[in-house]
Amino acid sequence: MFELLSKGPKALIVAVWVATLAYVFGGTRIPIPRVPKDYEWAPPILAILLGVWIATWAFSATWRSLVTLVRRIQVRWRFATSPLTYEEAELLYALAKEGGEDVHLHRAALSIGSRLNDQALTRAATGLSARGLIERDRYLRPPVTLTGRGKRQGAGLIKEYEAAMAAELKVGDRVRDIAGGPEMVVRAHLRPLRESGARRFGASVLCEIVGPDGQPFAHAFEQATLERVD
Repeated sequence: MFELLSKGPKALIVAVWVATLAYVFGGTRIPIPRVPKDYEWAPPILAILLGVWIATWAFSATWRSLVTLVRRIQVRWRFATSPLTYEEAELLYALAKEGGEDVHLHRAALSIGSRLNDQALTRAATGLSARGLIERDRYLRPPVTLTGRGKRQGAGLIKEYEAAMAAELKVGDRVRDIAGGPEMVVRAHLRPLRESGARRFGASVLCEIVGPDGQPFAHAFEQATLERVD
């Protein structure tokens, strides 16, 4: 009895239910003392009540487990289908450019001139793995391989990145404000990288303008407000 109590009241209730079932269905084959005839109705009712309570408890526990499982699946699905971070997108692009088969992370990043630092690279690889886009071992040892979905998404990223790089203004480009104005020359990109080292497309640029007095001066512009001059 004390051993059952130490396991909690549920264990004791289950034990009482089992003993009651044995009393009700065991008949005279099991040497259990019989209750007085005036109380023969009590054991079956007790067995039913305890059975209902145990079934309710078991269903409640199963339901809680199912709800927890569904929530975990929902969280993983939302994460897997959410937009890639800048670091994840850059690493996936690098891996796709290298073919996606048995690729070393650092080698792929260097091949596209990426400046992702080690922490960002590891974080991006972990995120891609959690999204089911790359296959890797638990210690993130090289090489890694893109999954089928990773290859498809990587192919799309290659097109997006190449289009973005083609549209990116470069130092030396001659530009002007899309609203009109004098020609200018791009001299530098302002904050072209994020803290992690990820590439920042469309960063502001520093342009050199020749003033009315003939003296050059510099001014920062958003790339979206400029157009190239042929």
